[in-house]
Amino acid sequence: MKRVPATGWPFALILLLLLCVAKLGGAWATIEQTLRADTLRAEAEATRALAAQIEAQQRARASEPKAPPAPAPNRLFDEAWLVDAREQLLALPQFEGQPLKVFDDIHFYDDGRINLEVVDPLQPGNVDEYGFDEGVWTRGKPVNPNRMAPLITLERNSAPLADVDFAVVARIASALREHRARLQAEPEEVSHVYVVVRRGKLRWLPEDVHGDRESVELRYDADGNVTAVRRH
Repeated sequence: MKRVPATGWPFALILLLLLCVAKLGGAWATIEQTLRADTLRAEAEATRALAAQIEAQQRARASEPKAPPAPAPNRLFDEAWLVDAREQLLALPQFEGQPLKVFDDIHFYDDGRINLEVVDPLQPGNVDEYGFDEGVWTRGKPVNPNRMAPLITLERNSAPLADVDFAVVARIASALREHRARLQAEPEEVSHVYVVVRRGKLRWLPEDVHGDRESVELRYDADGNVTAVRRH
Protein backbone atom coordinates (compact mmCIF):
# COMPACT_ATOMS: atom_id res chain seq x y z
CA MET A 1 0.00 0.00 0.00
CA LYS A 2 1.33 3.47 -0.93
CA ARG A 3 2.12 6.09 1.86
CA VAL A 4 0.39 9.49 1.76
CA PRO A 5 3.02 12.27 1.77
CA ALA A 6 3.04 14.34 4.92
CA THR A 7 2.08 18.06 4.57
CA GLY A 8 2.73 19.19 8.17
CA TRP A 9 6.36 20.16 7.73
CA PRO A 10 5.93 22.54 4.79
CA PHE A 11 3.05 24.21 6.58
CA ALA A 12 5.09 24.57 9.72
CA LEU A 13 8.00 25.98 7.74
CA ILE A 14 5.77 28.56 6.09
CA LEU A 15 4.30 29.49 9.44
CA LEU A 16 7.80 29.89 10.89
CA LEU A 17 8.85 32.12 8.01
CA LEU A 18 5.76 34.28 8.47
CA LEU A 19 6.53 34.64 12.15
CA CYS A 20 10.09 35.65 11.37
CA VAL A 21 8.89 38.20 8.85
CA ALA A 22 6.42 39.60 11.36
CA LYS A 23 9.11 39.92 14.01
CA LEU A 24 11.47 41.51 11.56
CA GLY A 25 8.75 43.91 10.49
CA GLY A 26 8.06 44.85 14.07
CA ALA A 27 11.74 45.30 14.73
CA TRP A 28 12.10 47.51 11.66
CA ALA A 29 9.11 49.59 12.73
CA THR A 30 10.71 50.03 16.12
CA ILE A 31 14.00 51.00 14.52
CA GLU A 32 12.21 53.39 12.17
CA GLN A 33 10.35 55.01 15.05
CA THR A 34 13.60 55.35 16.97
CA LEU A 35 15.34 56.93 14.00
CA ARG A 36 12.43 59.31 13.46
CA ALA A 37 12.44 60.31 17.11
CA ASP A 38 16.20 60.91 16.99
CA THR A 39 15.74 63.06 13.89
CA LEU A 40 13.00 65.11 15.53
CA ARG A 41 15.11 65.59 18.66
CA ALA A 42 18.07 66.68 16.54
CA GLU A 43 15.90 69.16 14.62
CA ALA A 44 14.43 70.52 17.85
CA GLU A 45 17.90 70.95 19.35
CA ALA A 46 19.10 72.70 16.19
CA THR A 47 16.06 75.02 16.33
CA ARG A 48 16.69 75.85 20.01
CA ALA A 49 20.37 76.46 19.29
CA LEU A 50 19.50 78.81 16.42
CA ALA A 51 16.94 80.66 18.55
CA ALA A 52 19.50 81.03 21.34
CA GLN A 53 22.07 82.35 18.87
CA ILE A 54 19.60 84.91 17.48
CA GLU A 55 18.62 86.00 20.98
CA ALA A 56 22.28 86.39 21.95
CA GLN A 57 22.91 88.51 18.87
CA GLN A 58 19.90 90.70 19.65
CA ARG A 59 21.10 91.21 23.23
CA ALA A 60 24.53 92.09 21.96
CA ARG A 61 23.11 94.65 19.54
CA ALA A 62 20.87 96.09 22.25
CA SER A 63 23.84 96.54 24.57
CA GLU A 64 25.92 98.33 21.93
CA PRO A 65 26.08 102.11 22.44
CA LYS A 66 23.75 103.85 20.02
CA ALA A 67 24.85 106.88 18.08
CA PRO A 68 22.95 110.01 19.10
CA PRO A 69 20.32 111.11 16.57
CA ALA A 70 21.43 113.70 14.08
CA PRO A 71 20.38 117.18 15.18
CA ALA A 72 17.53 118.74 13.25
CA PRO A 73 18.67 121.36 10.74
CA ASN A 74 18.39 124.98 11.80
CA ARG A 75 16.04 126.38 9.17
CA LEU A 76 17.05 129.96 9.92
CA PHE A 77 20.20 129.32 7.89
CA ASP A 78 18.44 127.51 5.02
CA GLU A 79 17.76 130.11 2.33
CA ALA A 80 16.14 127.59 -0.02
CA TRP A 81 13.74 126.48 2.70
CA LEU A 82 12.82 130.07 3.54
CA VAL A 83 12.27 131.12 -0.06
CA ASP A 84 10.17 128.03 -0.74
CA ALA A 85 8.00 128.80 2.29
CA ARG A 86 7.29 132.26 0.90
CA GLU A 87 6.39 130.83 -2.50
CA GLN A 88 4.01 128.35 -0.89
CA LEU A 89 2.25 131.19 0.92
CA LEU A 90 1.75 133.10 -2.32
CA ALA A 91 0.41 129.95 -4.00
CA LEU A 92 -2.42 129.36 -1.51
CA PRO A 93 -5.75 129.13 -3.38
CA GLN A 94 -7.52 131.78 -1.29
CA PHE A 95 -5.11 134.44 -2.46
CA GLU A 96 -5.57 133.69 -6.18
CA GLY A 97 -2.32 135.38 -7.13
CA GLN A 98 -3.32 138.66 -5.48
CA PRO A 99 -0.56 140.91 -4.08
CA LEU A 100 -0.35 140.37 -0.35
CA LYS A 101 0.37 142.62 2.58
CA VAL A 102 1.67 141.55 5.98
CA PHE A 103 0.68 143.29 9.18
CA ASP A 104 2.89 144.24 12.13
CA ASP A 105 5.54 141.48 12.19
CA ILE A 106 6.80 138.12 10.93
CA HIS A 107 8.51 135.59 13.21
CA PHE A 108 10.90 132.87 12.03
CA TYR A 109 12.07 129.96 14.22
CA ASP A 110 14.93 127.49 14.00
CA ASP A 111 12.58 124.47 13.65
CA GLY A 112 11.07 125.93 10.45
CA ARG A 113 7.97 127.54 11.94
CA ILE A 114 6.89 130.91 10.58
CA ASN A 115 4.12 133.07 12.04
CA LEU A 116 2.68 136.16 10.41
CA GLU A 117 -0.53 138.13 9.88
CA VAL A 118 -1.89 138.65 6.37
CA VAL A 119 -4.19 141.40 5.16
CA ASP A 120 -7.03 139.82 3.15
CA PRO A 121 -6.51 141.02 -0.45
CA LEU A 122 -10.26 140.80 -1.18
CA GLN A 123 -11.34 142.45 2.10
CA PRO A 124 -8.50 144.82 3.05
CA GLY A 125 -10.00 145.56 6.44
CA ASN A 126 -9.65 141.93 7.54
CA VAL A 127 -6.45 140.43 8.92
CA ASP A 128 -5.82 136.74 9.67
CA GLU A 129 -3.04 134.77 11.31
CA TYR A 130 -1.10 132.28 9.17
CA GLY A 131 1.39 129.70 10.40
CA PHE A 132 3.93 127.58 8.57
CA ASP A 133 4.72 124.33 10.38
CA GLU A 134 6.20 121.07 9.06
CA GLY A 135 6.17 122.46 5.55
CA VAL A 136 2.48 123.44 5.46
CA TRP A 137 0.71 126.79 5.74
CA THR A 138 -2.48 126.90 7.81
CA ARG A 139 -4.88 129.72 8.49
CA GLY A 140 -5.27 130.70 12.13
CA LYS A 141 -7.45 133.10 14.08
CA PRO A 142 -8.77 136.44 12.82
CA VAL A 143 -6.89 139.50 14.06
CA ASN A 144 -8.19 142.87 15.22
CA PRO A 145 -5.73 145.31 13.60
CA ASN A 146 -6.87 148.10 15.93
CA ARG A 147 -6.01 146.25 19.14
CA MET A 148 -2.88 148.36 19.67
CA ALA A 149 -4.04 151.62 18.10
CA PRO A 150 -2.92 154.36 17.94
CA LEU A 151 0.64 153.04 18.22
CA ILE A 152 0.09 150.32 15.66
CA THR A 153 -2.46 150.67 12.88
CA LEU A 154 -3.27 148.76 9.72
CA GLU A 155 -2.30 151.71 7.56
CA ARG A 156 1.09 152.49 9.13
CA ASN A 157 2.16 148.97 10.05
CA SER A 158 1.51 146.99 6.89
CA ALA A 159 3.96 146.26 4.09
CA PRO A 160 3.77 144.40 0.78
CA LEU A 161 4.97 140.82 1.07
CA ALA A 162 6.90 141.53 -2.12
CA ASP A 163 9.20 143.76 -0.03
CA VAL A 164 9.97 140.99 2.47
CA ASP A 165 12.77 138.72 1.24
CA PHE A 166 12.70 135.62 3.43
CA ALA A 167 16.29 134.85 2.42
CA VAL A 168 17.34 137.86 4.52
CA VAL A 169 16.60 135.71 7.59
CA ALA A 170 19.62 133.53 6.83
CA ARG A 171 21.89 136.58 6.62
CA ILE A 172 20.61 137.96 9.91
CA ALA A 173 21.09 134.56 11.56
CA SER A 174 24.64 134.30 10.20
CA ALA A 175 25.52 137.77 11.52
CA LEU A 176 24.15 136.91 14.95
CA ARG A 177 26.04 133.61 15.04
CA GLU A 178 29.30 135.30 14.04
CA HIS A 179 29.09 137.95 16.75
CA ARG A 180 27.95 135.50 19.42
CA ALA A 181 30.90 133.26 18.62
CA ARG A 182 33.22 136.21 19.08
CA LEU A 183 31.68 137.64 22.25
CA GLN A 184 30.39 134.58 24.12
CA ALA A 185 32.54 131.79 25.56
CA GLU A 186 29.60 129.43 25.01
CA PRO A 187 27.79 130.93 22.03
CA GLU A 188 24.01 130.71 22.05
CA GLU A 189 22.51 129.17 18.96
CA VAL A 190 20.30 131.43 16.87
CA SER A 191 16.73 130.24 17.36
CA HIS A 192 14.56 133.23 16.45
CA VAL A 193 14.68 136.01 13.87
CA TYR A 194 11.85 138.44 13.21
CA VAL A 195 10.97 141.56 11.29
CA VAL A 196 8.60 144.36 12.31
CA VAL A 197 6.83 146.88 10.11
CA ARG A 198 7.06 150.44 11.35
CA ARG A 199 5.57 153.22 9.21
CA GLY A 200 5.81 151.04 6.16
CA LYS A 201 9.50 150.21 6.73
CA LEU A 202 11.04 146.90 7.74
CA ARG A 203 13.24 146.50 10.79
CA TRP A 204 15.02 143.19 11.26
CA LEU A 205 15.59 141.87 14.78
CA PRO A 206 17.19 140.92 17.13
CA GLU A 207 19.88 143.54 17.03
CA ASP A 208 21.55 143.00 20.40
CA VAL A 209 24.28 140.46 21.10
CA HIS A 210 25.11 140.18 24.80
CA GLY A 211 28.67 139.00 25.31
CA ASP A 212 30.57 137.90 28.38
CA ARG A 213 32.53 141.15 28.67
CA GLU A 214 30.81 143.48 26.23
CA SER A 215 27.61 143.71 24.22
CA VAL A 216 26.97 145.09 20.76
CA GLU A 217 24.02 146.40 18.80
CA LEU A 218 23.86 145.45 15.15
CA ARG A 219 22.16 147.47 12.45
CA TYR A 220 21.07 145.84 9.20
CA ASP A 221 20.03 147.14 5.82
CA ALA A 222 16.99 145.84 3.91
CA ASP A 223 19.07 142.95 2.50
CA GLY A 224 20.19 141.74 5.92
CA ASN A 225 23.74 143.08 5.68
CA VAL A 226 25.29 144.50 8.85
CA THR A 227 25.80 148.23 8.35
CA ALA A 228 26.90 149.21 11.87
CA VAL A 229 28.14 147.63 15.10
CA ARG A 230 27.73 149.73 18.22
CA ARG A 231 29.32 148.65 21.47
CA HIS A 232 27.57 149.23 24.75
